[in-house]
Amino acid sequence: MLQLHGSGGVGTNNVTQLDRLAKTWAVSDVRERYQTYILIPQFPIRSANYGPPSPEQHAEPSSALIAALELVEDFAAHHAVDKSRIYAIGFSMGGSAAWLSPTLRSNLFAAVMPISGVAPADSFAPVFKNTPTLVIHGSADNENSIASNRRFFNEVLRIGGKISNSGSTKVWSINCLVKSIQDIGGEIGCLRSLGSNCG
Repeated sequence: MLQLHGSGGVGTNNVTQLDRLAKTWAVSDVRERYQTYILIPQFPIRSANYGPPSPEQHAEPSSALIAALELVEDFAAHHAVDKSRIYAIGFSMGGSAAWLSPTLRSNLFAAVMPISGVAPADSFAPVFKNTPTLVIHGSADNENSIASNRRFFNEVLRIGGKISNSGSTKVWSINCLVKSIQDIGGEIGCLRSLGSNCG
């Protein structure tokens, strides 16, 4: 699991990237249930860059994100890692970096989970036909507007994705319906590869 921190974790002290999301991996029942390697690199600069909210807003990777993906590849090459089960998760800036990770390494990640991130440019929508993606973003987010995720999903729809609804929570998916998702006041999206099973 590659855990990507938000902009508040930028630095070089190897501590401030250990936010609440990162620390959940250390909770005993989580550790027991998910026995996995967790990589939580700290970025000395932003991992993803984007301008102010606009209809065209999109995230772009920095050299720090590219270095983190090289770290994942090196770690997987030297440890007992199931290379078919490598995942990325991140919040805010880290959510944007999670979005961007498969655009830089299309065959590296089994799935990604961007939380409150800014989506990539529309030209990368085809990448997500082959990358299962669970997107969580609150519509009241004042820091990173949900508009980029809506824009990106519209592009995924344009190239053949499908929208499904579950109660009052909007669930976007490609060839699958996500079940048992409670309304958390935001919007949840799930992109699955064509022909894949939501499980």
